[in-house]
This record gives sequence, structure tokens and C-alpha cells, in this order.
Amino acid sequence: MGKNEDADSVGDGVSPAPRPASVESRRDGSVGVVILSGELDLDGGDEVEAAVAGLLAEGVTTVAVDAGQVTFMDSSGLGGVLAARGRVVESGGDFRFGGATDNVARVIDMAGVRDVLCPVDV
Repeated sequence: MGKNEDADSVGDGVSPAPRPASVESRRDGSVGVVILSGELDLDGGDEVEAAVAGLLAEGVTTVAVDAGQVTFMDSSGLGGVLAARGRVVESGGDFRFGGATDNVARVIDMAGVRDVLCPVDV
């Protein structure tokens, strides 16, 4: 590595800026949809929980989470998804998680929670 390069640089020496998590939610009748994108870490995990809590307060009975645009997820982000799932299940609802990228699937597998999340197409 040259003296002006760092471990994170690629190709032309410029690292892509991390993309903070984006959590969008909408309601379609009794179904709430949460679309995740960017880097899902501690802050993003909290946003997932808040979005799901808001949907449950609106009376949804099914929550579908689409993680197809998540570029990175750490244990904190996964914790937020699992906490959101717990809220849905405790309320008697149905939680669906899908669209997991390879990076997200790897974290789910490393944590040993694939059976809990049961990834599906959403």
C-alpha cells in the first residue's frame, strides 16, 4: 500500500462513503411494509423498531420487512430487526423478512437466527 492509500480505498483510491440506514414504512390495509436500505447498524436498528411500533399502533396485523437494499448489517442492526419481530409476534401478528442480500444472510447465519426470521420473498 502506498503512503496515500488506506485499507478501505478501492480502485482509484477513493472509498465510497457509507450510506446510512434508510427505513421507510407504509401501510396497505392490515399489512405494514418496511423497506430497509443502506447500512443497518445501531441507529438503523432503532429506526426499524420505531417503524414497526408505529405500524402496530396503526393496527396492522402483518409486517413485511424488505432488506433487499441493505448493504451492511451488524449485530445491532440484526438486534433491531429481531426486537421488531418480537413486538409483532407478541401482538399476535405475522412477521415476514425477505430480500436479504448475501451480506445480510451471512450475519443472520452467523447469529444462528435463520429459523427465527425464516426469510421469505416479500
